[in-house]
Amino acid sequence: MSKQEGGANASSWVVASRRNSAVSRAPERRPTEDPNRRGQEAGRGSRGGGWRNPSGLQQPVAAGLREPPLCFGLNNVWIGAVIGRGGSKIKDIQITTNTKIQIIKGHSEEAEVRIFGNKVMQAKAKTVIDNLVKKQENYNSKLRTDIIAFQPSVGRDVKTDSNVTENQPLIDWDQIREDALKWGKKKWEDLPPIKKNLYVESEATSSMSQVQVDIWRKENYNIMCDDLKEGEKRRIPNPTCKFEDAFQCYPEVMENIKKAGFQKPTPIQSQSWPIVLQGVDLIGVAQTGTGKTLSYLMPGFIHLDSQPVIRGKRSGPGMLVLTPTRELALQVEAECSKYSYKVLKSVCIYGGGDRNGQIQDLKKGVDIIIATPGRLNDLQMNNFVNLRNVTYLCNMAICCPSTCTDLLERANDCICWYFGSSGKVRILIATDLASRGLDVLDITHVYNYDFPRNIEEYVHRVGRTGRAGRTGISITLLTRNDWRVAGELINILERARQSIPEDLVAMAKRYEVNKLKKEMEKKLGKPQGKPQKFYY
Repeated sequence: MSKQEGGANASSWVVASRRNSAVSRAPERRPTEDPNRRGQEAGRGSRGGGWRNPSGLQQPVAAGLREPPLCFGLNNVWIGAVIGRGGSKIKDIQITTNTKIQIIKGHSEEAEVRIFGNKVMQAKAKTVIDNLVKKQENYNSKLRTDIIAFQPSVGRDVKTDSNVTENQPLIDWDQIREDALKWGKKKWEDLPPIKKNLYVESEATSSMSQVQVDIWRKENYNIMCDDLKEGEKRRIPNPTCKFEDAFQCYPEVMENIKKAGFQKPTPIQSQSWPIVLQGVDLIGVAQTGTGKTLSYLMPGFIHLDSQPVIRGKRSGPGMLVLTPTRELALQVEAECSKYSYKVLKSVCIYGGGDRNGQIQDLKKGVDIIIATPGRLNDLQMNNFVNLRNVTYLCNMAICCPSTCTDLLERANDCICWYFGSSGKVRILIATDLASRGLDVLDITHVYNYDFPRNIEEYVHRVGRTGRAGRTGISITLLTRNDWRVAGELINILERARQSIPEDLVAMAKRYEVNKLKKEMEKKLGKPQGKPQKFYY
């Protein structure tokens, strides 16, 4: 048996293999023994109290209680269902029943469960465990039924199994496909219908000619649209140039927009709203700070409120936003809370946060869940959240470096120390991790101590000053090692209508000259001389 130290302060549960079939129990009290003295002696030599079995191993007990443990058998198959992922379920049982639970897995098919606490709470904890097992049994039974129902209507004669290749009938693939369709319909038949198309095109939007649409897209960051559907391409909706063009039928959305003081939709919003409001899947790609969050939140609000089954009669949330980081999840939650619509309730769940608090928020009822995948999987697997009724899904993704070795150089550390010793300052010193996905307001200057790996990362860095239409100043240091990006940087500056330093033009020319020289030497087979610091 594994030793569990610390008494009541020890871990909540233990799974250990017995060395023999005998179950170790508490020693029987002698008739002449003083129970109070025995309780005091049992607590000596241990930080958390407890009792010891004949072998001297300390067993956990609930603080201040000396009731004998409630012991019963549990099939080894159900141990995982009772413990839960990372011990989450058994911890919840102990918190809600004020008990301590120990599970000892033996060599037989059954494990022994010991529940420590007062008798009422022991019985309550056992009832919870019995219900968990029963629920798992029902789930497994339904799963087996579904699998059997999905089996194709073909088989083989078990009596002639040795000659199976000769007697086995041909596989009826048509029957298999038919069975699969039946199984699919059965799986979703009890779900309510979904209303997807909620878009009413305005006269101004519908009257735009293709030439006008092309000009608008070119002038708005050269937006590119394509239909990924195979075969015949669908018509891409015209952009909604004004808020009224998208939400003329939804006055509460317009009221929120007016309160926020927005003048007109951002390009990603103008082009995505007509598509998402029609219930068509969309992949939207845009830089940080261009309004992507509202491009899916606003249609999501309308979608939730427009379904045939009213929100009060749904069992679980209807909208799910998945984010890769908790910082981004909190940012989306802040935006979601800012634009209240029809009293929709949202909850943000993420790893590292208060798990019990998040569970309690979910139990109060929720319409929108904003979550990171790990914590969502944890709560869903432990039946704290039901995703069966989710009809609107947004999966967010950010591109940032996937390496942990990118640390600040010594000079950057010195800068951190210098400013940190000066007290409170409004200066952020960070790696590329801060260049994407984080909403940092009022940044007016960006100073690049070194040039990033590629031009895309450069755009994200300097873009910290250009969020939501703002402007700022970016200063970047370039060395000989950065000549390779000079040409790309010139193209970026030209597109942004920025002045181009003469030194940068000279860098680009030197790089091209050296590149051509090396290519010629390679073709002619001449030695290339002393290696220089160029990166291709």
